[in-house]
Amino acid sequence: MSKLAIKFAPFLLFLLAPIGWAKGEGISLFTDYACYRGENGLTQVEIYYSLPRQELTFARGEDGYLAILDVSAEVTQGGMSIWSREWSFGTKVSREFEEREPSTIFDLIRLWLRPGDYSYSLSLRDRNSGLEGSVTKSLKVRDFLPEKLQLSDIELAYSIQNGDSTSRFYKNGLKVIPYPRSAYGPNYPVLYYYTEAYNLSFSPQFQTNYKLSYSVYDDSGGLVKRFPPTFRKKPGSTAVLTGGINVISLKPGGYSLKLLLKDEATSDSACISKGFFLLPSPRVGKELTEEIAQKRRNEISYLATSKELKTYDGLSLIGKEKFLREFWRSRDPDPSTPQNEFKIEYYRRWRYAVENYSSFGREDGWQSDMGRIYICYGPPDQIERNSFESGQRSWQRWSYFIKDGGFYFIYVDLEGFGRYTLVHSTAKGERSDPDWQRFINR
Repeated sequence: MSKLAIKFAPFLLFLLAPIGWAKGEGISLFTDYACYRGENGLTQVEIYYSLPRQELTFARGEDGYLAILDVSAEVTQGGMSIWSREWSFGTKVSREFEEREPSTIFDLIRLWLRPGDYSYSLSLRDRNSGLEGSVTKSLKVRDFLPEKLQLSDIELAYSIQNGDSTSRFYKNGLKVIPYPRSAYGPNYPVLYYYTEAYNLSFSPQFQTNYKLSYSVYDDSGGLVKRFPPTFRKKPGSTAVLTGGINVISLKPGGYSLKLLLKDEATSDSACISKGFFLLPSPRVGKELTEEIAQKRRNEISYLATSKELKTYDGLSLIGKEKFLREFWRSRDPDPSTPQNEFKIEYYRRWRYAVENYSSFGREDGWQSDMGRIYICYGPPDQIERNSFESGQRSWQRWSYFIKDGGFYFIYVDLEGFGRYTLVHSTAKGERSDPDWQRFINR
C-alpha cells in the first residue's frame, strides 16, 4: 500500500461506544451501506464503517499518545476494479489510560455508481501493532425511477441531530452519524433510522399528507411488533423520514425494521426494510470503586434530592452499591419487565449530553447548561439557531411544546467558543430573565 500524508482527518468521528465489542485476532471492523437517489443515471452510495479505538496500539509522542491506521477501500464489479482509494489517518489521546477507554471511530465513504451488483472491500492496518482488519461484502446499487414513489435504503444511525453542511455526515439539514454495527442492547436501546422518500405527489395549492407505518419482524419473517402510524404533511415531492424505536424489550436475536409509506393523494405506496440485532444483556459488573462511586453520584445528581445525595455520601462502597440499586428500582415505571425504561432513557440522554456538549478533550457535557437541560427534559421539539452576526452573539432557542403546557430555553454563546449559557427560560424553576436579549449584543 502506498502511503499518503498522515492527517488527523476532521471527518472522522470519535464517540463513546454504546455497547461492548468483540476483540479477536485483528481489529474489529463493522461496515454497512445505503443507496440514495443521484443524478444522470448514477446512484449515490454511502459506505459506512466503524472500529473500536481501544483495539489500536498507541505510541508515545511529543504531545500525547498516537495510533496510525493505513486504510484501503475498493469497489469491484465482475472481478474488475471500479473504484479504489488508499489513505492514512491518526488518532491521538493526551493520557495513556485514555486509549483503553471504550470509544468508537466512525467514518463514511461517499461515491456515485451505476445501478447493478458490485462488491466492496475495506482493509486497515495499525502501524504500531501490525494488527489488521478487513471486510468484503456484496453491494447492490439500486435504480431510482423518475416517476415511481420510492424509499431510499434505511440508514441505521448512532445519532441524528440538526447539523450544518461542514460536517461529513451532513444530509438534508441533519447530522446523521451511521451505526454500521447494527447491534442493540441495554446500553443502546433505541434504534434510530434515516431514509428518504422520492416522487411524492405534491401541489403547493392542495397540500396532502403521507402516512408512515413501521413494524418489526423476526428473522423467520414473523410480525413481532407494529407501531401506530404517523401522518405528516408533504414538504415537497421528496421528504426525509427519521425516527427512533426502543427495541430493548425484544429478545436477543435477529430482526428487521420495515417502513411502509403511503401517499394519501394517489394511494401509491413504497416499502423498505433493514436488518438489525439484539444482543444478550451483559453480566453484572464489578463492585464499585471510589472513582466509579463518584461518577455514579454525578450521574444521579439531577434526579436525587439533596437528602438522598447526603445519604449516599455517608455510605461505604457496599452501601452505595445497594443505594444505587434501590434508587433506580424506585424509579422503574414498570417493575414487571426486566428492563428499567426510565433508567435506560436517562442514560441515553446522559451519553448524548457528554458526546455533544463537552468541552474539547473533556467529558463535562453533562455539566453544561445545554447538557443539563437535555438530560432533565429530553430532546427539544424544536431548535431555532441564530448564527453569529456583526455586533451580536450566536444564540439558540429550544422549545418544548407538550410538557407542562409548553416552555422554552434561550442559550447565548457568551464567550464565542461554542459553549452556550442558559440566560432565560419560561420553564418553572429555571432561570428567568425577560431582558435576556441584552446578552445577544456585544
